Amino acid sequence: MTITEAAEMIRVKALEIKDKMAITEQEAYNVIFTDVEKHLGGTNDKSKYRGTKL
Repeated sequence: MTITEAAEMIRVKALEIKDKMAITEQEAYNVIFTDVEKHLGGTNDKSKYRGTKL
């Protein structure tokens, strides 16, 4: 998978989350990247999106 393909997949998922949660597109990206950070062992406990089901 290329970086362009991965970016497009993230964008599509962000738009789905945006519609599902009635939030802005930027907030949807925050949901995704908070989830990614959690799975990589990050400690972004301050995020209001921590634990959001994607």
